[in-house]
Amino acid sequence: MANKFARKKYYDVATVDGLEQLDYLSFKWINFKKFLEGREVTQLKVTQDLEGRLDLVSADFYKDVFLWWIIALANDILDPVNDLTMGMSIIIPKTSDIEAFFQAIVSKRQQKGEVLLPRLTV
Repeated sequence: MANKFARKKYYDVATVDGLEQLDYLSFKWINFKKFLEGREVTQLKVTQDLEGRLDLVSADFYKDVFLWWIIALANDILDPVNDLTMGMSIIIPKTSDIEAFFQAIVSKRQQKGEVLLPRLTV
């Protein structure tokens, strides 16, 4: 089953050292954390077994290890291995809010006349 929240659909592509990669730093025109303000989220205190493992957090909450990046985006985490530390409090957005956020992205990009096609095969 295709992942409707696949990162390649929402990030731009940058060429670094001749290789195409997802450009995580260009995703600043909509602030997910601000979008979540006032919405119901789950608070999680990171335990030792979850330290550096957003994939496990994602598996627990979304039943999908590949949605770790959404939790990272909601918590301004750029490096999940080093930035997710024991004792840290993070928020876990509801799937309905994730869908609403990404629908807003699609709408905004369509209004700008951008073509929304995946550019990478992962």
